Amino acid sequence: LHLSRMALSVDSLRDIRGSLDLSLRHLSFRESYGAQMSDARGHVHYDSTLVRISKLALRTPDAHFHCDANVPLSALSEGGHGQMDVNCSGSMGARDLRLLAGKSVESFLPYCQSGPLEVEAHVQGNVDRLRIPSAQLRLGKALNLDIEGEVKHVLSDRRQADLRYHLKPGHPPFLSSLLPAGVHIPHSLFLAGHFSMEGSRLHLTSSLSAGHGRMEIQGRMGLENETYDLRLRFRQFPLGIYLPEMPLSPLTADMHLEGMGFDFQSLRTRLSASAHIQQFSYGSWPLDSLQMDARLAGRQLTASVFSGNAWLKAALEAEGAYSPQGFSARLKGNVEDMSIDVLTGNDKDAHLSTELRIIASASSEAHQMEVKGLFEHLHLITPTQGIPADSIGFLFSTSDDHTLAALRSGDFKLRLQSERSWDVILQCVNGFVDAVVQQVKEGQVNQEILKTFMPGVAFTLQSGRRNPVAQLLKIYGYTFDNARMDLKAYPETGLNGQLEVASLRTGNLLLDKTTAIITQDTSALQLHCAVENTSRKNPNKFKVYLDGSFMDGALSLESRFKDAKGKDGIHFGLKGEMTPQHCFSLHVFPETSVIAYRKFKVNTDNYITISPDLQLEANVDLLADDMTGLKINAERADSVNDITVSLSHVNIEELCSVFPYLPRMSGFLGGDFHVIRQQGSFSASGALEISRFHYGTYDMGDFNTELVFLPEAAGSYHLNALVSCDGQSVAEVDGLYTDSLDGRI
Repeated sequence: LHLSRMALSVDSLRDIRGSLDLSLRHLSFRESYGAQMSDARGHVHYDSTLVRISKLALRTPDAHFHCDANVPLSALSEGGHGQMDVNCSGSMGARDLRLLAGKSVESFLPYCQSGPLEVEAHVQGNVDRLRIPSAQLRLGKALNLDIEGEVKHVLSDRRQADLRYHLKPGHPPFLSSLLPAGVHIPHSLFLAGHFSMEGSRLHLTSSLSAGHGRMEIQGRMGLENETYDLRLRFRQFPLGIYLPEMPLSPLTADMHLEGMGFDFQSLRTRLSASAHIQQFSYGSWPLDSLQMDARLAGRQLTASVFSGNAWLKAALEAEGAYSPQGFSARLKGNVEDMSIDVLTGNDKDAHLSTELRIIASASSEAHQMEVKGLFEHLHLITPTQGIPADSIGFLFSTSDDHTLAALRSGDFKLRLQSERSWDVILQCVNGFVDAVVQQVKEGQVNQEILKTFMPGVAFTLQSGRRNPVAQLLKIYGYTFDNARMDLKAYPETGLNGQLEVASLRTGNLLLDKTTAIITQDTSALQLHCAVENTSRKNPNKFKVYLDGSFMDGALSLESRFKDAKGKDGIHFGLKGEMTPQHCFSLHVFPETSVIAYRKFKVNTDNYITISPDLQLEANVDLLADDMTGLKINAERADSVNDITVSLSHVNIEELCSVFPYLPRMSGFLGGDFHVIRQQGSFSASGALEISRFHYGTYDMGDFNTELVFLPEAAGSYHLNALVSCDGQSVAEVDGLYTDSLDGRI
């Protein structure tokens, strides 16, 4: 020790025949490594049979300690009859903890940000039977822990303990801030339990309560022979409170884990686990009535899953083996009924049944992995039909120098192939996304750099009508004769591919031929999309084209619609570019555009500019010879963004004629919409007028609509809409919109 600035004041000091009495008035010093004693005082008595400490008080800049103790020395020896009585209390801040324990407490220090570590304890007895009437630990605002009980044979290998404890979070918001994102600690959390120890055998019983739910824990462990037995019992336990970002329902379940050995590479390790979930759901997915069992012995694993809920009725069995060199596994089972609607969120009442067999293996040395399987006796079932489908076979294989994924069923074939490992492919995809985001932020897109992140894969897909995918799409109202897709993504050539779909149908819509072609060279990424209805059986003949070009920092999109006579119904395009200010600017072209068969003059200085903070500036004016028009004007001043959109004399009948599958309507549309965005909120108002409106053969009259959307308190808006027909009010909506819960009216 290297002490400095030491001050000592003693009231009295006596040493008579080995009996020492010290009455300390003041002691302070500084130590060269940073420790500092601000004040120490108290009375100490020591002789051959007894140590007595009275009113001892120690204080540093970040800590204090108080102690009263009467300790016969015989109480510190086995078989001694002395009885000690110790009362102590104190607190210690992060600085003194770091000085006292060094780097070993670095991960612990964030919990002391809201306050010091406080300890208060009362201990009685001797080392043969040490009683703890009370002990409290307060860790700032993080947690409060109370303990009471006794410890026997403290100095012996036959050590025994019998302790009861209560744990509550001190300040849940602070504790939640120290946990991973998305984890929340509720105010109602309360953990109570009992801990006992007998030699190397440990036993724990706990109950964790939150709201009206609870989790009960019972556990036993033998440290000497590495045995363990853990039982968890959940009753309406509110998991959603702890993970509020996940749609978790309260959990009712029983779980059991027992075994021997902690080294799962060892042949002597044994394990048995089971879980029975009576009530639980994840969002709209019911996961109740679920029984899972698993056993491990000699590196051999067996498992079974039985499900009987509204989503899945199935029985699955698995077996596997592992070693330091790798693992192998087999899965087989029968899916009696699986609700497709739960997966898709639709309400078609569609179900699936199948039998499955899956084999998997992996080698850790060569970084090889292979999974292959077969789904047999596949049936798709709806309330009106049952569809037997072909079997589905799949394969996924990867190593350091190859990846292959394939799926085949009937006339459906899917294949992905690469000379890279799956891990490298994923790294390339993530690198590409990060590079795009970074380049957009910097306002400079460089295609040659982006090409270096191409994952080096070739993807092909072919499908006719005789396969489960086509049959499932048919249930949901989509059919096609055949489809084909080829896509290649290589650093040398970039992104190139083609998609073709023949006779795509949904409802009354029939698209004879749909194609999309994407090519990339050193100058640009080119996109060409086309829909061509030319067959005799199709009553709605037309052609639609969309051509795009993506260059460094710029893009161009041009659309055309041609009817059966080859007349332009739409000819409209947008050009975009990144500005030096990192804004994205759009321009409408050509100067004479066509919308709904009518030619529009476009102002030559038109633009729509979007800034990085999503503020809008615009000056677009489209005007036809019959005075049909569209105007977009947006200005920004400081933090205020003023946007106005105006429509005038829009012929609804001409507009519908461009889209063959729209219902027949006619009339003239006009109106204005005005939006003001300011400091995270916005207001909107608008008026829309439809004159001489006809729907099919019905004369609907003249409609007028007025809309107001105004901010009120933080995060809420007042909404009002008024609809009138021929001057008479027919509907009015008045309400409040709030931003909470992803928006609610």
